[in-house]
Amino acid sequence: MERGGMRQQGGGCSRAGTPAGESAPASESALVSQILLEIGSRPDVRLWRSQPLAARGPSGRVIRALPKGHPDLTGIVRCERPDPITGQPVVFGRALYIECKSATGRVRPEQQKFADMLLLFGAIYVLARSVDDVRRALPALALPPEPRA
Repeated sequence: MERGGMRQQGGGCSRAGTPAGESAPASESALVSQILLEIGSRPDVRLWRSQPLAARGPSGRVIRALPKGHPDLTGIVRCERPDPITGQPVVFGRALYIECKSATGRVRPEQQKFADMLLLFGAIYVLARSVDDVRRALPALALPPEPRA
């Protein structure tokens, strides 16, 4: 099933390789920076880094700001489509999550579980090994998931 630029195969993420001729960043942190600069500057996208933070509370218990497996980047995409009755444009936002991986980086089980949950609830999830992976996913973002029957 194709959803938000990511192909689901057997319940897992496909390994989106970088096409020939396209250079992948040397590190995941470099890729995060490139995506923030290029994709985050689009007028229809707001994008920010999802920094995992943890601290110990007074009882000594670890408190996490984000759940395990949360993608590297979080954002929202401004989408528009015609109203089926009036034909007038309807503007809405879609949640966008981008997991950045180097060419050899692997998706951890908790990341896959989080991605599956995001897709189940209709969010856009992109497994990016290059900025082009996100660019290719953006044209497909204009329509929300089909309503369930």
